[in-house]
Amino acid sequence: MGNKDIYKTSNMYKDCQSKYIVYLDQNVLSDLRDRKLFETKNKNLMMLKSILMRPDIEVVFSHVIVDEISQINNDDFFLEHYHVLDQLGAKFIDPISKKIINEEAHKAALTYLKNKKISFNTSYPYVEKILEELSRKISGLKVDKTFDGIEKDLKKNLDYIGNDAIEQLNNLNENDYEEPIKSALIDMKANMPILLKESIPASNLFPQLYNMPLGTKPYREHELTKKLMDSNPTSSELVIELEKRWQKESHIFSSNLVSNSLVESKIFYAYTQLNWLGYYADDFDKDKKNKDRFNASQNDMRHLAYAYRADFLISKDEKLLKKAIVSYEFANVKIVVGTPEYFLSVLKI
Repeated sequence: MGNKDIYKTSNMYKDCQSKYIVYLDQNVLSDLRDRKLFETKNKNLMMLKSILMRPDIEVVFSHVIVDEISQINNDDFFLEHYHVLDQLGAKFIDPISKKIINEEAHKAALTYLKNKKISFNTSYPYVEKILEELSRKISGLKVDKTFDGIEKDLKKNLDYIGNDAIEQLNNLNENDYEEPIKSALIDMKANMPILLKESIPASNLFPQLYNMPLGTKPYREHELTKKLMDSNPTSSELVIELEKRWQKESHIFSSNLVSNSLVESKIFYAYTQLNWLGYYADDFDKDKKNKDRFNASQNDMRHLAYAYRADFLISKDEKLLKKAIVSYEFANVKIVVGTPEYFLSVLKI
């Protein structure tokens, strides 16, 4: 998967400064369950599990893993996934602060799921749903709404969120606080309405999309795309190409609607571009019975956005790993990515 120096995390995760941080894809996590190991008798996976339980290793997992586990219909399999997370002493990454939650894996996951249920009554999940509808429509998947309808729904919910933030801010009495917080609150009350108004255009949120051909087929048949991909580009050549495109298109992916981190924005951008170019692409633009391939692809991209703070990303998914190498190089992220076998060989176990 490429040679990279092994190093220890210095400041990404405060509580794990002296440990190697490992992020597991769900396909690896599933294979580390006791029942699965008993059935397969896979010595590499047994060794991997033993290594991951060492005191100098810290396994971390994100809400993406929790959401994927929640889709498991078999109760026994569902519980087995949380059991192996607890066995590994895995720590949950808070989706907002990106800090590690220092409690048992199943308890942290339960707290996340409870908070997620509470948030269903707010506009935030609606905004996520609308942005997903937009992405599905651009990808050529069947979405009943027009771009105009999506835009109206998005503006409505963004306005609600903005007004709610302003109301909560105005409910704070600056006289209850000492300087410099008092002055900061006064300044925020005066400027936040202006900033929110400027950040959301009155109309035409997506002017470039209305006349754009939908789906990957016309994109991949474009002469510039064909010329690039027919040359069988290396990962470094793809990074150079992504950097050129980023200069023209970064305003879309650097939006706060997409991510509040430039690194995450660049990972999202690279992963999406590579899929559309056809580089080890997911079948995200296919409708399959009882299988939401678009959502599965989006989850893979989210995994990369959480794993980049770790030292290692371990997955059995070759397509994900190939895109991860390019995406991380494009975002200037130092992380070792590879299969369980590669992880063991890198650590010279």
